[in-house]
Amino acid sequence: MSETYVTVTGNVATQPVLRVGRTGTPFLTFRLAQNVNRLDRTTGVVETIATNWMTVCAFRAHAVNLYRSLAKGQPVIVHGRLRVQDWATDERSGTTVELEATAVGHDLARGQACFVKVAQPPLPQSTDTAADRRQLRELAASAAREAAPEVLPVFIPPEPGSEEQAEHSEQSVSAVGSEPGRAPV
Repeated sequence: MSETYVTVTGNVATQPVLRVGRTGTPFLTFRLAQNVNRLDRTTGVVETIATNWMTVCAFRAHAVNLYRSLAKGQPVIVHGRLRVQDWATDERSGTTVELEATAVGHDLARGQACFVKVAQPPLPQSTDTAADRRQLRELAASAAREAAPEVLPVFIPPEPGSEEQAEHSEQSVSAVGSEPGRAPV
């Protein structure tokens, strides 16, 4: 059976929730809202005509990293395996759209981000001991207790042609190559 992979942009619509499955594997879920916008040619205004909703899920270390990185309202780009399922009960029926994320990132067309590489111990497998699974549950609980990531200062470039802009350009040029592996600020 072939699988469908898609890339979707949208906003994190619910606060991401980190859980631990029965086998001890951490998993994360959140709802993603993707607005469908159209330009009204008569008024020149862009209007939202519909919203596509989907559930995004991730597993293991990816889930923990996403939990520590995402918050409700942030713009993201999600790439992953698409699953569409019809469902029905006695009273209602509908369709569920789920995206099992293989890659998630902030949409940098709409803001700034700061990447921090983390060194994590290997996650316990389902064959590990009860103590290992308990340690994983404690990891998920500590992640749940953490506060939202702190807000980083925003860099606002100086006006073109100003003294500040000339200073900034000189500093950037002099910083290039000054420290290996470091980009100019």
